[in-house]
Amino acid sequence: MIAVPLVIVIGHFIVADRQKLGILSVGSVLLFIGYIVRGIERYESDIDVRIVIYFLIFLAMMGISRLAYRQSAVFKKDDRTVFDAPLLSGWALIPFICDSGRYGDFFGLLTIAIYIACFIKKNTREKKANIMLSASAILTALSLINRPFFVPTVPMISNKITFAIIAMVGVAFRFIWRKNEQEAKRSSNLIFICTFGALMMDALYFENGGNTVFVLAVTTAILIAAFMIKSKTWFSVSSIAICLMIVYSAKDFLGSLSGWVYLFAAGILLIGVASVNEYFKQRGETVRSKLAKVFSDWTW
Repeated sequence: MIAVPLVIVIGHFIVADRQKLGILSVGSVLLFIGYIVRGIERYESDIDVRIVIYFLIFLAMMGISRLAYRQSAVFKKDDRTVFDAPLLSGWALIPFICDSGRYGDFFGLLTIAIYIACFIKKNTREKKANIMLSASAILTALSLINRPFFVPTVPMISNKITFAIIAMVGVAFRFIWRKNEQEAKRSSNLIFICTFGALMMDALYFENGGNTVFVLAVTTAILIAAFMIKSKTWFSVSSIAICLMIVYSAKDFLGSLSGWVYLFAAGILLIGVASVNEYFKQRGETVRSKLAKVFSDWTW
Protein backbone atom coordinates (compact mmCIF):
# COMPACT_ATOMS: atom_id res chain seq x y z
CA MET A 1 0.00 0.00 0.00
CA ILE A 2 3.02 2.26 0.30
CA ALA A 3 3.61 2.18 -3.47
CA VAL A 4 0.45 4.14 -4.33
CA PRO A 5 1.18 7.13 -2.03
CA LEU A 6 4.77 7.18 -3.32
CA VAL A 7 3.58 7.42 -6.92
CA ILE A 8 1.20 10.24 -5.93
CA VAL A 9 4.02 12.10 -4.11
CA ILE A 10 6.39 11.75 -7.08
CA GLY A 11 3.68 13.01 -9.41
CA HIS A 12 3.02 15.96 -7.12
CA PHE A 13 6.75 16.78 -7.11
CA ILE A 14 6.92 16.80 -10.92
CA VAL A 15 3.92 19.15 -11.12
CA ALA A 16 5.04 21.41 -8.23
CA ASP A 17 8.56 21.76 -9.62
CA ARG A 18 7.15 23.32 -12.77
CA GLN A 19 4.93 25.85 -11.02
CA LYS A 20 5.75 29.56 -10.85
CA LEU A 21 6.70 29.19 -7.17
CA GLY A 22 8.14 25.72 -6.77
CA ILE A 23 8.42 25.64 -3.00
CA LEU A 24 5.71 22.96 -2.82
CA SER A 25 8.20 20.56 -4.40
CA VAL A 26 10.15 20.65 -1.11
CA GLY A 27 7.04 19.40 0.68
CA SER A 28 6.73 16.60 -1.87
CA VAL A 29 10.26 15.38 -1.15
CA LEU A 30 9.65 15.60 2.62
CA LEU A 31 6.55 13.41 2.21
CA PHE A 32 8.58 11.05 0.04
CA ILE A 33 11.20 10.75 2.79
CA GLY A 34 8.47 10.11 5.36
CA TYR A 35 6.97 7.24 3.34
CA ILE A 36 10.40 5.73 2.63
CA VAL A 37 11.41 5.87 6.31
CA ARG A 38 8.11 4.31 7.35
CA GLY A 39 8.55 1.48 4.87
CA ILE A 40 12.16 0.77 5.84
CA GLU A 41 11.37 0.73 9.57
CA ARG A 42 8.48 -1.62 8.91
CA TYR A 43 10.44 -4.20 6.92
CA GLU A 44 14.00 -3.85 8.35
CA SER A 45 14.64 -4.39 12.06
CA ASP A 46 18.45 -4.08 12.05
CA ILE A 47 19.24 -0.47 12.95
CA ASP A 48 22.71 -0.55 11.35
CA VAL A 49 21.26 -1.74 8.04
CA ARG A 50 18.64 1.01 8.21
CA ILE A 51 21.31 3.64 8.77
CA VAL A 52 23.24 2.46 5.70
CA ILE A 53 20.05 2.48 3.57
CA TYR A 54 19.16 6.01 4.74
CA PHE A 55 22.70 7.13 3.94
CA LEU A 56 22.51 5.69 0.42
CA ILE A 57 19.15 7.43 -0.15
CA PHE A 58 20.70 10.66 1.09
CA LEU A 59 23.62 10.27 -1.34
CA ALA A 60 21.17 9.69 -4.19
CA MET A 61 19.27 12.87 -3.26
CA MET A 62 22.47 14.93 -3.08
CA GLY A 63 23.53 13.48 -6.43
CA ILE A 64 20.25 14.62 -8.00
CA SER A 65 20.77 18.03 -6.40
CA ARG A 66 24.24 18.39 -7.90
CA LEU A 67 23.11 17.30 -11.36
CA ALA A 68 19.74 19.05 -11.65
CA TYR A 69 20.25 22.22 -9.57
CA ARG A 70 23.81 23.39 -10.21
CA GLN A 71 23.16 27.12 -10.15
CA SER A 72 21.85 27.69 -6.61
CA ALA A 73 19.59 26.25 -3.92
CA VAL A 74 16.95 28.82 -4.95
CA PHE A 75 17.14 30.59 -8.30
CA LYS A 76 15.08 32.21 -11.04
CA LYS A 77 14.49 30.38 -14.32
CA ASP A 78 12.40 32.08 -16.94
CA ASP A 79 9.40 33.33 -14.92
CA ARG A 80 9.67 30.62 -12.21
CA THR A 81 11.35 30.45 -8.82
CA VAL A 82 13.09 27.08 -8.70
CA PHE A 83 13.84 25.37 -5.39
CA ASP A 84 16.45 22.64 -5.01
CA ALA A 85 13.99 20.30 -3.30
CA PRO A 86 16.37 17.34 -2.74
CA LEU A 87 18.88 19.64 -1.00
CA LEU A 88 16.39 21.72 0.99
CA SER A 89 14.64 18.61 2.28
CA GLY A 90 17.70 16.38 2.74
CA TRP A 91 18.03 17.46 6.38
CA ALA A 92 15.00 15.28 7.20
CA LEU A 93 17.09 12.12 6.81
CA ILE A 94 19.89 13.27 9.13
CA PRO A 95 18.14 12.40 12.46
CA PHE A 96 17.49 8.86 11.19
CA ILE A 97 21.11 8.45 10.03
CA CYS A 98 22.40 9.80 13.36
CA ASP A 99 20.34 7.19 15.20
CA SER A 100 22.02 5.00 17.80
CA GLY A 101 23.87 1.97 16.56
CA ARG A 102 27.37 1.01 15.56
CA TYR A 103 27.31 3.22 12.44
CA GLY A 104 25.33 6.18 13.81
CA ASP A 105 28.19 8.53 14.71
CA PHE A 106 30.25 7.76 11.62
CA PHE A 107 27.50 8.08 9.02
CA GLY A 108 25.79 10.90 10.92
CA LEU A 109 28.85 13.18 10.92
CA LEU A 110 29.71 12.21 7.34
CA THR A 111 26.15 13.01 6.24
CA ILE A 112 26.28 16.47 7.81
CA ALA A 113 29.67 17.08 6.17
CA ILE A 114 28.30 16.14 2.73
CA TYR A 115 25.13 18.15 3.32
CA ILE A 116 27.09 21.33 4.08
CA ALA A 117 29.34 20.82 1.05
CA CYS A 118 26.33 20.34 -1.23
CA PHE A 119 25.19 23.91 -0.51
CA ILE A 120 28.19 25.08 -2.54
CA LYS A 121 26.74 25.89 -5.93
CA LYS A 122 27.82 27.69 -9.08
CA ASN A 123 26.74 31.09 -7.69
CA THR A 124 28.21 30.60 -4.20
CA ARG A 125 30.80 33.23 -3.25
CA GLU A 126 34.33 31.92 -2.94
CA LYS A 127 34.89 32.87 0.71
CA LYS A 128 31.54 31.39 1.74
CA ALA A 129 32.36 28.23 -0.20
CA ASN A 130 35.76 27.98 1.51
CA ILE A 131 34.15 28.32 4.96
CA MET A 132 31.63 25.58 4.16
CA LEU A 133 34.36 23.32 2.77
CA SER A 134 36.44 23.90 5.91
CA ALA A 135 33.50 22.94 8.13
CA SER A 136 32.88 19.91 5.93
CA ALA A 137 36.54 18.85 6.24
CA ILE A 138 36.41 19.08 10.05
CA LEU A 139 33.19 17.03 10.22
CA THR A 140 34.63 14.44 7.83
CA ALA A 141 37.68 14.11 10.10
CA LEU A 142 35.41 13.68 13.13
CA SER A 143 33.46 10.98 11.31
CA LEU A 144 36.69 9.11 10.49
CA ILE A 145 37.82 9.39 14.11
CA ASN A 146 34.48 7.82 15.13
CA ARG A 147 34.72 5.13 12.44
CA PRO A 148 33.21 1.69 13.22
CA PHE A 149 35.90 -0.11 11.20
CA PHE A 150 39.69 -0.50 11.48
CA VAL A 151 39.75 0.31 15.19
CA PRO A 152 43.04 -0.95 16.72
CA THR A 153 42.87 -2.35 20.22
CA VAL A 154 46.25 -0.80 21.08
CA PRO A 155 45.77 2.86 22.19
CA MET A 156 49.18 3.92 20.84
CA ILE A 157 48.28 2.84 17.30
CA SER A 158 44.77 4.26 17.57
CA ASN A 159 46.20 7.64 18.63
CA LYS A 160 48.60 7.72 15.67
CA ILE A 161 45.71 7.13 13.25
CA THR A 162 43.73 9.94 14.92
CA PHE A 163 46.73 12.30 14.64
CA ALA A 164 47.12 11.41 10.95
CA ILE A 165 43.42 12.18 10.32
CA ILE A 166 43.74 15.57 12.06
CA ALA A 167 46.89 16.33 10.05
CA MET A 168 44.93 15.65 6.86
CA VAL A 169 42.56 18.45 7.89
CA GLY A 170 45.59 20.75 7.76
CA VAL A 171 46.37 19.49 4.26
CA ALA A 172 42.74 20.11 3.28
CA PHE A 173 42.86 23.66 4.68
CA ARG A 174 46.03 24.37 2.70
CA PHE A 175 44.19 23.29 -0.48
CA ILE A 176 40.86 24.99 0.33
CA TRP A 177 42.42 28.37 1.13
CA ARG A 178 45.18 28.12 -1.51
CA LYS A 179 44.17 31.40 -3.19
CA ASN A 180 44.80 33.20 0.12
CA GLU A 181 48.32 32.00 0.85
CA GLN A 182 48.72 33.60 4.29
CA GLU A 183 45.42 32.27 5.64
CA ALA A 184 46.15 28.83 4.19
CA LYS A 185 49.61 28.77 5.75
CA ARG A 186 48.50 30.01 9.17
CA SER A 187 45.49 27.70 9.49
CA SER A 188 47.30 24.59 8.27
CA ASN A 189 50.42 25.31 10.36
CA LEU A 190 48.26 25.76 13.46
CA ILE A 191 46.67 22.35 12.88
CA PHE A 192 50.03 20.72 12.10
CA ILE A 193 51.70 22.17 15.20
CA CYS A 194 48.81 21.10 17.46
CA THR A 195 48.95 17.60 15.96
CA PHE A 196 52.72 17.50 16.37
CA GLY A 197 52.38 18.61 19.99
CA ALA A 198 49.82 15.86 20.60
CA LEU A 199 52.26 13.35 19.07
CA MET A 200 54.95 14.52 21.50
CA MET A 201 52.56 14.19 24.45
CA ASP A 202 51.63 10.73 23.24
CA ALA A 203 55.29 9.67 23.27
CA LEU A 204 55.80 11.09 26.77
CA TYR A 205 52.59 9.54 28.10
CA PHE A 206 53.20 5.95 27.01
CA GLU A 207 57.00 5.94 27.63
CA ASN A 208 57.39 2.99 25.29
CA GLY A 209 60.79 2.46 23.65
CA GLY A 210 59.39 1.62 20.22
CA ASN A 211 56.90 4.48 20.38
CA THR A 212 59.66 6.95 21.36
CA VAL A 213 61.89 5.78 18.49
CA PHE A 214 58.98 6.17 16.06
CA VAL A 215 58.23 9.71 17.25
CA LEU A 216 61.93 10.65 17.11
CA ALA A 217 62.12 9.27 13.56
CA VAL A 218 59.08 11.32 12.50
CA THR A 219 60.53 14.43 14.18
CA THR A 220 63.91 13.92 12.48
CA ALA A 221 62.18 13.54 9.11
CA ILE A 222 60.33 16.82 9.75
CA LEU A 223 63.64 18.49 10.71
CA ILE A 224 65.28 17.33 7.47
CA ALA A 225 62.26 18.41 5.40
CA ALA A 226 62.24 21.81 7.15
CA PHE A 227 65.93 22.26 6.33
CA MET A 228 65.31 21.39 2.69
CA ILE A 229 62.32 23.74 2.25
CA LYS A 230 63.96 26.38 4.52
CA SER A 231 61.10 26.69 6.99
CA LYS A 232 62.03 28.46 10.22
CA THR A 233 58.78 27.38 11.90
CA TRP A 234 59.25 23.65 11.47
CA PHE A 235 63.03 23.73 11.89
CA SER A 236 62.56 25.43 15.28
CA VAL A 237 59.65 23.22 16.38
CA SER A 238 61.32 19.94 15.38
CA SER A 239 64.70 20.94 16.87
CA ILE A 240 63.13 21.83 20.22
CA ALA A 241 61.03 18.65 20.15
CA ILE A 242 64.07 16.43 19.53
CA CYS A 243 65.99 18.05 22.38
CA LEU A 244 63.05 17.68 24.78
CA MET A 245 62.48 14.06 23.76
CA ILE A 246 66.13 13.15 24.27
CA VAL A 247 66.31 14.88 27.65
CA TYR A 248 63.04 13.30 28.81
CA SER A 249 64.05 9.84 27.61
CA ALA A 250 67.36 10.12 29.49
CA LYS A 251 65.82 11.63 32.64
CA ASP A 252 66.68 8.61 34.79
CA PHE A 253 70.29 8.64 33.65
CA LEU A 254 70.62 12.42 34.02
CA GLY A 255 69.03 12.26 37.47
CA SER A 256 71.69 9.81 38.64
CA LEU A 257 74.62 12.08 37.73
CA SER A 258 76.46 14.11 40.36
CA GLY A 259 76.23 17.87 40.49
CA TRP A 260 79.84 18.42 39.41
CA VAL A 261 79.09 16.73 36.06
CA TYR A 262 76.53 19.44 35.24
CA LEU A 263 78.94 22.17 36.28
CA PHE A 264 81.65 20.64 34.13
CA ALA A 265 79.28 20.39 31.12
CA ALA A 266 78.11 24.00 31.63
CA GLY A 267 81.74 25.17 31.77
CA ILE A 268 82.62 23.40 28.52
CA LEU A 269 79.51 24.85 26.85
CA LEU A 270 80.40 28.41 27.93
CA ILE A 271 84.00 27.98 26.77
CA GLY A 272 82.77 26.66 23.43
CA VAL A 273 80.38 29.59 22.93
CA ALA A 274 83.09 32.10 23.85
CA SER A 275 85.57 30.44 21.47
CA VAL A 276 83.12 30.47 18.55
CA ASN A 277 82.20 34.10 19.28
CA GLU A 278 85.87 35.13 19.38
CA TYR A 279 86.53 33.29 16.10
CA PHE A 280 83.79 35.23 14.33
CA LYS A 281 84.92 38.53 15.89
CA GLN A 282 88.34 38.06 14.34
CA ARG A 283 86.61 37.77 10.97
CA GLY A 284 84.55 40.90 11.60
CA GLU A 285 81.33 39.03 12.36
CA THR A 286 79.27 37.87 15.32
CA VAL A 287 77.40 34.63 15.95
CA ARG A 288 74.12 36.50 15.59
CA SER A 289 75.07 38.08 12.27
CA LYS A 290 76.35 34.76 10.94
CA LEU A 291 73.12 32.98 11.87
CA ALA A 292 71.10 35.84 10.39
CA LYS A 293 73.01 35.41 7.13
CA VAL A 294 72.49 31.63 7.08
CA PHE A 295 68.73 31.95 7.71
CA SER A 296 68.21 35.11 5.64
CA ASP A 297 66.32 33.33 2.84
CA TRP A 298 64.30 31.12 5.19
CA THR A 299 60.62 31.82 5.82
CA TRP A 300 58.30 31.33 8.76
